[in-house]
Amino acid sequence: MILQNNGDEMDAADIFQEALLSIFNKAKTNDFILTCPFEAFLLMIYKSKWINELNKRKSQGVTFMDTDGYNDIAQDSFRDADECLQRDARKELPAEKIEELGEGCKQFLRLSWSGKAMDEAASILNVTYGYARKKKSG
Repeated sequence: MILQNNGDEMDAADIFQEALLSIFNKAKTNDFILTCPFEAFLLMIYKSKWINELNKRKSQGVTFMDTDGYNDIAQDSFRDADECLQRDARKELPAEKIEELGEGCKQFLRLSWSGKAMDEAASILNVTYGYARKKKSG
């Protein structure tokens, strides 16, 4: 990609090293969780760093001319990254909706998800079995 966009092999090596260092530094933080394929993450950082470098140079324009191999990798990687983001968004929605429930409903769901039988959950929450069934299905 860099060779096709006004760069040389030395530029490619430098940008690759900077991208790996960025990932390493990000991974050292306690809150870093990689939610997409590593290849897609690396590619996004790599591309971003090269665009920043070209903007610094300003004398040369940006002309992305993907080779077939790079294009296939990029499309697959970016599609995988998009799918990861969508999957994460879908995971957050139920959690947001659960927070809108009353405390009793949340407790019943937690007990149910932890493997407790419905009669056990009803007993723990001091409600009848019939009431628990109605709440769970309603």
